[in-house]
Amino acid sequence: MASRSPEDDKADEEYLRGWESIGRMVIEEDASWSGREKNVTFLNLGNGTFADVSNLSHANTIADGRALVLCDWDDDGAEDMLLRNRTAPRLMFYRNAVGSGAHFLTLDLVGTRSNRDAIGSRVRVFTDGRVLTQSVHAGDGFLAESSRRLHFGLGDADSIERVEVRWPDGHRESFVGIEVDRRYRIVEGQAEPEPVARRGNGRLASLPASPLALDDTPPRMDLVEKLPLAPISVPSYDDPDRTVADLAGRRVLVNLWGLSCAACRKELKEFSEHREDLERAGITLVPLSTDPADRTAESKRVLADLGFDAWAGVADERFLDPFQVILTQLMGASRATPLPTSLLLDERGQLVAVYLGPVDLEVLLADAEALERMDPADLGDVRLEPGTWLTPMVRPFGALARSMESIGRKDLARFYRRLGRSR
Repeated sequence: MASRSPEDDKADEEYLRGWESIGRMVIEEDASWSGREKNVTFLNLGNGTFADVSNLSHANTIADGRALVLCDWDDDGAEDMLLRNRTAPRLMFYRNAVGSGAHFLTLDLVGTRSNRDAIGSRVRVFTDGRVLTQSVHAGDGFLAESSRRLHFGLGDADSIERVEVRWPDGHRESFVGIEVDRRYRIVEGQAEPEPVARRGNGRLASLPASPLALDDTPPRMDLVEKLPLAPISVPSYDDPDRTVADLAGRRVLVNLWGLSCAACRKELKEFSEHREDLERAGITLVPLSTDPADRTAESKRVLADLGFDAWAGVADERFLDPFQVILTQLMGASRATPLPTSLLLDERGQLVAVYLGPVDLEVLLADAEALERMDPADLGDVRLEPGTWLTPMVRPFGALARSMESIGRKDLARFYRRLGRSR
């Protein structure tokens, strides 16, 4: 774990390295902050005991949950949940579909003599021989605040005897004639509660549950900051010492493929059929075979038949080892890299996008068109997706240099260390 947080804005090296280690553990090594413990949901039985209803709640995921908010999102009288996770999916909405048959009461408190939000008020609802008690909080959880609107679940109680409010300064007010299944606004010092019309959102009730399963669309990752790859080896059949720097001046799609990969062969054929589209977009295809050396002749023959042998080469360890390091920093723990995988580089040999799986040709051409609007000299000028970054992203080149050093590539470590110092 990281050392104790600094008392000022000057963090020492031990503290920074501690957080770097935790980040590597979670992001690169696929570890979990919460030990992959499932979320647990308990149902209050009203008699001082609780029942574990985790499976029924559908909230029993192993995501690293952090913040929980309770609110009646669709204003139907049943409290819903918003859950914020460290891991994907980052935000999850759970609509309460089981409490719609029970009675309820919701209250908005407004202070006049007390603070405007009535923080510190305590409300008691007398109904069916029971007393339900809630307080108005300024915050009630970690990194989150639930709605300050007080929600009382009444079950099968169909009437309310009275509502008693103790305001923050200690004085009490009592109200009668309040109906169930209603929402009221209670203003401090005002004799009668004000009924508030509910603004239900019927569309939510008709929406199907969102599946947690990943869709079948091949992942495409556009970088928020371009990554220079100039000294990375991309051996060609004719020049085993070729690097990305030797490809400067042209937009390049480095395509990892293999003879036994049917999706690869299909993709290369599609590239061949749309060769003119690629040329108009200024894209040079650089296929790198992942096949063993004894199949090099066969690989060259396949590419020659498709007309892609001029820039082709082999993805040997000089390319694959640094590539795995880079992929790990970009995407976290690196499992087996799928075939095909493609890298889009700009004219300066800077990585702009990664396509895991077959490339959608329309997406590729749109990305190439977007390159026209980018400043190659500005690493932060990446506009493959709309939007504005509020905080500029600064790539940890020091960490990348250390990772390159760990695989014996001191030349690449020096390159990325220099980049880090120049920022």
